[in-house]
Amino acid sequence: MRPILLSLLLVAAAPLPAAALCPAPQGADALRSEVIRLVSAERRQAGLPPLAFAPKLQRAAQVQACDNARRSVLGHTLGNGAGLTERLRAEGYRFGTAAENVARGPATAERVVDLWMNSSGHRKNILMRGVREAGVGIAPGKDGRAQWSLVLGARR
Repeated sequence: MRPILLSLLLVAAAPLPAAALCPAPQGADALRSEVIRLVSAERRQAGLPPLAFAPKLQRAAQVQACDNARRSVLGHTLGNGAGLTERLRAEGYRFGTAAENVARGPATAERVVDLWMNSSGHRKNILMRGVREAGVGIAPGKDGRAQWSLVLGARR
């Protein structure tokens, strides 16, 4: 019984295999920067600090955007069942607070941020007091529409 339990514990503690990243669309870096700039502007208007770019959050966001594009879904959970917490742990991001917004369709940074700001749950995430960093994922969907993920966080 003990060897089985130990094996289960080792499997449960192992990091998730990184989901394969997909090719980013042309201009993805500029789109990511613009999303963070626009989200930070919304935060400033609400009296909150702007967000800093975090490479680990960007990778967690890109993994979700690619997975959503590959599976033609809009969700916060990878096909293997991993959610935001597992993706952040796999990236080695020790967080106290984290949130994620996803979207499918908008072709520009302005349109996706506008979509999120006009949705109460997404707006709440963007204006969350505790977050300080962000990463943005963008992937081309099979239908040609962009898949977006915005991951927000604060290190512990």
